Amino acid sequence: MERGESPKTVFRRIRNYLAGRHVGATRDSALMHEVLKCVFCHVFAHRAQRPIAPDDNVDRFDVAIEYRRAFSELRLRLPNIFEANEEQLLDPVSIAHVHHELLNVDFSNPTADPIGDLYEAFV
Repeated sequence: MERGESPKTVFRRIRNYLAGRHVGATRDSALMHEVLKCVFCHVFAHRAQRPIAPDDNVDRFDVAIEYRRAFSELRLRLPNIFEANEEQLLDPVSIAHVHHELLNVDFSNPTADPIGDLYEAFV
């Protein structure tokens, strides 16, 4: 896998991973919303020049903490998108996996609509 992969390909891998991991919670719309939260956190952290460490040696719990911190701030900044009491529901292992996959997408110069690709991969 290399940076700059098609977002649709990355989102399909994420969807398949989460659907297999979260048996009983395979409703694609619920999983899609959780991944959407991660995408927003990923891009937000990068643009705020606080990128979440890409190193494979970083503890997955530390990655989850950083995503949850970013999401707490995003909820306040984007009240029309996320509810004030909304939380990230994915477990740390799943968040770390999504993070690792999102590193393969170049969000700074997308050639397609990554949110549309996310929707298409999950729905």
